[in-house]
Amino acid sequence: MGEVEREMKLIDFIPIDISCDEESSIFKTKKTIKIHWKVLIKFCKRWIRNPMNMAILLWLSVVGLLLLLFLLLITGFLNQIVPVDEERKKWVEIDNQILNALFTIMCLYQHPRLIHHILFVISWKDMDIVALRKLYCWYPTTRPRERLHLTVVVVLVNLTCVAQYFLCALYWGYSSTNRPGFAVDTCLALGVTVPMIAAVYTFLGPLSWKYTEVVPIDAPVEKKSLNQEWKNDAGITTCVTSFFCTFCMFGWNMQRLGFGNMYVHTITFLLLCTSPLFVFYIASLKMSDDMNLMKRMTWISGTVLSFFGLFYGGFWRSHLRRKLKLPAYTFCLGHPTATDFVQWLFCWSCSLAQEVRTGSCLLSEKKATVPVDDEWDDAVVAPPIPWVMT
Repeated sequence: MGEVEREMKLIDFIPIDISCDEESSIFKTKKTIKIHWKVLIKFCKRWIRNPMNMAILLWLSVVGLLLLLFLLLITGFLNQIVPVDEERKKWVEIDNQILNALFTIMCLYQHPRLIHHILFVISWKDMDIVALRKLYCWYPTTRPRERLHLTVVVVLVNLTCVAQYFLCALYWGYSSTNRPGFAVDTCLALGVTVPMIAAVYTFLGPLSWKYTEVVPIDAPVEKKSLNQEWKNDAGITTCVTSFFCTFCMFGWNMQRLGFGNMYVHTITFLLLCTSPLFVFYIASLKMSDDMNLMKRMTWISGTVLSFFGLFYGGFWRSHLRRKLKLPAYTFCLGHPTATDFVQWLFCWSCSLAQEVRTGSCLLSEKKATVPVDDEWDDAVVAPPIPWVMT
């Protein structure tokens, strides 16, 4: 059998030639590492075009700056700027609280999907296996003790989030003077080492090995339909529900159109729009009382991030538009994707009502098959339509 084509991943620019069969062992495995710069550059260009990846890059930049500030403070490079020791301790605590908030928010964003992966491992259905292989394996092949290897990785990444939650509780529950150092160090050690172990296990362990027997995975066939238009004649029920029950309606609509699990979308969207506000507000309360400016800036930053959580709807609107071949609006800078984001940011209920009505018409008239998004693993569990709103 020939090899099955798979989506290019970041690690592909460092290809490791690992071949084995059922009788081979790790000691007989040959590994050769060579960087393919053209593949790396091509991947980076495609990666940065994704709006969600832009957000991750921005998050990494802020975290990097805060870590640099932390190192400068504790190593004494800023002693001339902040000469008083008590003031330096206050700035270190502010830096720690903001870093803690950023890591907690990132874990909250990712954890619904990671919990869903645990359910995949437990149920172990054919479509669940396809989703897990796509995320955690280099090649879509069967392998010995595959369920065990996938379980190890899924448990490790979930353990990372749990360690961050415990660390967050320590930062919020104790002041900088009475915070238990051993507990903080333990959570930090787990938060750093566990994801590193998961990465090594994924990229260099059995999940990355190339087995001789390749089992092709039949990709869902998408039926292309022409001359599709947005439907704007949404009924009063759809409009009211889209305004007052935005998160539930959005999750339901994404699931029936094949873009993921309803509960994962609903919880993720809810966390995106609420967790920054609460997390940054609590972080601001833990700062020193004489740092009013930083406390206000932290709280305002959380409010702004919660408002921009509506971009999640715009991100998936652009996916829906491309998958269903719907016409694009270009009133924002002449860019369709930017327009999708702006529509959700300033008129989320109208945008959602339009998406729901359009999906209902297309599915009821059978003008389009239910797509499966190739960039979202949870799309494989989309159930039949329970009801159609008009």
